[in-house]
Amino acid sequence: MKFRAWAALVGLGAVTVVSSVQAAPLLTVSYSIGSLSRALQFVTDAATGNGSVLIACDGSVLVACDGSVTPVPGASFRTLGDGSVREVTPIALLGDGSVKLGDGSVIPSGQDGIALTGLAFSPNPFIDAALAVVNNGAATSFLVTFGGPLALGANAFTYGLTGNATLADGRDDGVSMGALSQFGLAPGLIAGGVDGVGVAAIGNTLDAAGTYPLPPASGTGNCVACGFQLLAFGFQGSGDGDQYTLTGRFDLQEATAVPAPAPLGLLATGLVLLGLARRRG
Repeated sequence: MKFRAWAALVGLGAVTVVSSVQAAPLLTVSYSIGSLSRALQFVTDAATGNGSVLIACDGSVLVACDGSVTPVPGASFRTLGDGSVREVTPIALLGDGSVKLGDGSVIPSGQDGIALTGLAFSPNPFIDAALAVVNNGAATSFLVTFGGPLALGANAFTYGLTGNATLADGRDDGVSMGALSQFGLAPGLIAGGVDGVGVAAIGNTLDAAGTYPLPPASGTGNCVACGFQLLAFGFQGSGDGDQYTLTGRFDLQEATAVPAPAPLGLLATGLVLLGLARRRG
């Protein structure tokens, strides 16, 4: 199954904000629980600098709102003045489309839910997130994508993608975690992308309770606009009260060009090798 979550993130469009003066969104969170799809936007109040969490509606996806943006009472996070985000109040995203404050413990019995238990984001750039997911009903797919601006400074980058997963069997009938395809990449539990294009994915299907450090991925890449970064979690749960904890981090750095050897240096190296060859002869 392929998820084009980046399209939903980029395509949210203009949103009317019910507040005083608001800055542009720092970060957008798009999530799916089975067939349900929703989005959150994290913004900073330009007047006070305080963070708030807003439910975003794009005209097609409704989250208890009337075309405006509705605050989630009591939710907050800390901004550091450089566009970064830290210390998000735990927020539970429920399978009925509602949003509650609190970690996975507030997800009602019989409902599926995703708790955002930790988040750190910077356009400088990285995204680091932690989730607690409960699959109380039938086996269900879960997808959470974090997307925000990117300040790379170059069209070439190096990346690192890391994470781990913990599975807990809810009713002693077995637990599994099936990796999903994200951004058109090969199946993975965690994926990173730039400008809507997948860069790397890590993790595969897990079939037993326990904690699994996922083999990290690193490498280099290129981008044209270099304006948007993404971190996504996607998996198929096994239902019956099974619980999943995931952490992931996607780091990007401007790639530094390796200087080519100077012509004189190459000439000197050649002369040394030639001299050694003559001595051996």
